[in-house]
Amino acid sequence: MLNQKALNNFLKNNGLDAMLLSSESNIRYLTSYTGFSPLERAAYVFIALKNIYLFTSPLYSNETKKQIKNIEIIENNNDNSFYKNLKFS
Repeated sequence: MLNQKALNNFLKNNGLDAMLLSSESNIRYLTSYTGFSPLERAAYVFIALKNIYLFTSPLYSNETKKQIKNIEIIENNNDNSFYKNLKFS
């Protein structure tokens, strides 16, 4: 279960502006979404003080938008890579 207040406290208490999660197990724990494969980097979660973003491929974007609440889903594709999307978030 996502607890934005606890995440904000963690960031502040550790002097962080943001945090990036890339492991499938950490993303599953944070979002409760179990559709990602542990064998690939199907998603990244960027946690900032005011927003949380999940970056994923078109393969997963529709399902994650249905199942994950309180996180903005951003689709990576050929025109918008993870790094390009992160820069503009």
